[in-house]
Amino acid sequence: MLQSTSAKKWLSEHPYKLYEYPLAFCRNWFDWLKWILILSTFSYIAGRTLDPIIWFILLTSYVALFFYFYFFFFIYSRWLAIFEKKITFMVVLNVSMTSFTISLGVYLLIDHILSILQKNNII
Repeated sequence: MLQSTSAKKWLSEHPYKLYEYPLAFCRNWFDWLKWILILSTFSYIAGRTLDPIIWFILLTSYVALFFYFYFFFFIYSRWLAIFEKKITFMVVLNVSMTSFTISLGVYLLIDHILSILQKNNII
């Protein structure tokens, strides 16, 4: 039960916030899973055919994925800038490192998926 009157007031003014964030999370999660599967497919095809066009598409997709993560986390980290009234170097560095880490994690996940599929003779 909510005891705070400010919390009750906020909830009455913003009732949609309770289900807005889980819906946004699910939408992003499954979009990212689709991207991982698509990149896995391009990675497999590029490794098997060595076609330069497929490699170009794959590398461009990895760069685009990095920039997507960068701007995604940059938008959601703006609240950190409230404390200093401007975006600091540390916020940008934090967003860059987070984006790089997630992009590297996606790459390693794709490599892991392909190795499992090859080990079990699925592909």
